[in-house]
Amino acid sequence: MHGGSDFPPHAEEDLMRVQFSLYSKCEPVLARSWRGKALNFGKPIFRMTTVGAVFFLTGCLVSEIALLDASNGRATPLRTGEYQSCPYKDGEMDGECTAVRVTYEKSSGYRIVDDNGEALLVRFRKVARRAYLAQTVGEGDEDGYMYFMAEPDHDNLHMTMIVCEALPEALKTKLVADGQMEIESGGEVCSVKTLDAALAAAKIYLGDDAPSNRIGLEFSPVTQTPE
Repeated sequence: MHGGSDFPPHAEEDLMRVQFSLYSKCEPVLARSWRGKALNFGKPIFRMTTVGAVFFLTGCLVSEIALLDASNGRATPLRTGEYQSCPYKDGEMDGECTAVRVTYEKSSGYRIVDDNGEALLVRFRKVARRAYLAQTVGEGDEDGYMYFMAEPDHDNLHMTMIVCEALPEALKTKLVADGQMEIESGGEVCSVKTLDAALAAAKIYLGDDAPSNRIGLEFSPVTQTPE
């Protein structure tokens, strides 16, 4: 069990509300964060729900532009094929699972599609022996990106949301001072400007001082039953 800092009490209430829905708190927060810029974070967050769950979070780690591309986001921790995408909280399943299909192309990275044809585009970069930074965006909405810590577990893959409020204040202060991060909406949203900043945030989720409250998605391969 990891020790260290937990989410604030009001965020814990939001974490309890992981469920299927058409709306995420991240959307209005992000809409405020860039002072009216035409960034559409609502759709990628919504489309992410079609492959698992809506995350009712008070804040998340985002970027205005893609920090991972075909040159630096080439890791492949997930095999292609049919999966179940299931929301989890603190190591326990916490909601309904969704059937998805995972494909991969070197030029575009992973594409995760549900039965409704809604797609999530994902790229990975290795940050430790068995841990990856994951960059996600809804297909067709490449104007705002969200970040996860991804950790393989045998054939499964856990993708944990990187939450702004869970990051150490010392790290955020340093990144802001270096011009690598902006913190908006009263500390609810961390907007990273560089890949180094995103990697530093992801690494907080490793080791003994990692946030103990975790929320995210688990991708589990579907076993085909012989006829």
